[in-house]
Amino acid sequence: MTEQERLDSFLDIFRDLENRLSELAGVRGDGFSSFSRNLQTVYQSKRVPILRVEDNFSFLKSCSEMRNIATHNNDICIPTQACYDRFVTLAERIIHPKRAIDIATTGKRLMTARPDTAVLPLARSMLRKGLSHVPVLDGERVVGVFSATTLFDRFKDEGNLALDGDSTISDFQKQIVLQGHGSETFLFCAPETVITDFAQQVESRLGGRTRRVAAVLVTNDGSSSGKLMGIITGADLVKG
Repeated sequence: MTEQERLDSFLDIFRDLENRLSELAGVRGDGFSSFSRNLQTVYQSKRVPILRVEDNFSFLKSCSEMRNIATHNNDICIPTQACYDRFVTLAERIIHPKRAIDIATTGKRLMTARPDTAVLPLARSMLRKGLSHVPVLDGERVVGVFSATTLFDRFKDEGNLALDGDSTISDFQKQIVLQGHGSETFLFCAPETVITDFAQQVESRLGGRTRRVAAVLVTNDGSSSGKLMGIITGADLVKG
C-alpha cells in the first residue's frame, strides 16, 4: 500500500466511522453534529466500552485532527502505517460491534455447577482458573450464580461459615439465587444482542443502584428461563 492509498483508505474509513458515531449519538435526519461532539457524546454515554480503554478516546480525537488537516492539505499529513493499522482496528470494532455470543465465555471454557456440586473443589477450581462467577444450573436453566461474594453473603446471613467436604451448592440456596447477592445483580441477553445495545442496558440498570452488574448470562432466547449459552463479565465486555 502506497502512502496515497493509505491516506485514501483512512479517509474512507473515517467517513464510515463518522456516520456510525452520528447514529450512536442519536443525530437524526438532516441534523448535523461534528465528529468531535458525537465522539464525546458516545464516550460519555458509555455505549462503546472500547472507547474507555487505554487512550482510545484521545487517539480518535487525534485522528479527527489528522483528518481535518489531510482534507485540506493532503500532501503534508499522511498517517503512519502503525497509526493506520490501529485506527482501522478500532474503527471496525465501533462500526461493526460484536454480538454478545462473540465475547461470552462458552463451550468447554464455560464452567457451571449443579445444586449437588461440592463447594470446596468448586472454589479451588475457580481460584485456579481465575473465575469470579459460576452459573448454577438445573437442567439447562440458570437457577443461581456461585461467586466469591456468596461466601460473604452466607457469613452475613448466618454469622458463621462452616464448610466441610460434604458442603454442596444446595447448602447456599439462599445466597446463590440471582436476587440473593447482596452487592451484585445479573442481566440476561440473547446471543445476537450487539455490544452497543448491551452496554447501554448495563448502564441503565446501574443507574441509581448500589448493586453492580456482575455478569450477563447469555441464553438462547435472552430470558432467565432459557438455555444457558455463555457468560459475560466486565473483562469480556471491554475486550469486545
